[in-house]
Amino acid sequence: MKRIFLVIVTNLSVLALLSVVNFIIERVFGVHLAGGGLGSLLVFTAVFGFGGSLISLALWQWRAKRMQGVHLIAAPQSDLVAVSTGLLRSMSRSQADAVLRHEIPHVANGDMVTLASLQGMLNTFVILLARTIGSFVDRALFMSHPRLDERIAALQSRIG
Repeated sequence: MKRIFLVIVTNLSVLALLSVVNFIIERVFGVHLAGGGLGSLLVFTAVFGFGGSLISLALWQWRAKRMQGVHLIAAPQSDLVAVSTGLLRSMSRSQADAVLRHEIPHVANGDMVTLASLQGMLNTFVILLARTIGSFVDRALFMSHPRLDERIAALQSRIG
């Protein structure tokens, strides 16, 4: 139950922080992200797509310690390998050693940052695609296109 609570609180915190960033972008920099075209939609999706993955990258050590009960083993570059208590209990010392030896190249290559960047790009494009498809569906079902609304209003003014 504690894990579920921490996941929900973490996700709500990330969402709140990204909403504040969104507010700052709109108010301070004057970039209107709601209905401002493709450019503003890209900024919006990048903030939420990359923001979520970068915040997750920054918080992973804290979350691993508190949510999963893992042991963190520091590497010389201050990178960390997380090892679950279940792994240490269920494997022999040589098996656990083999797992840790497998993880060292991942730490050396910076795979955590690479995967967080890829996840940010994927998040951004998924949000962009979902918003674009949603916009097309909305237009098709409810015929709510700005130009169409203007044309209907112009026709109604000519008639009436």
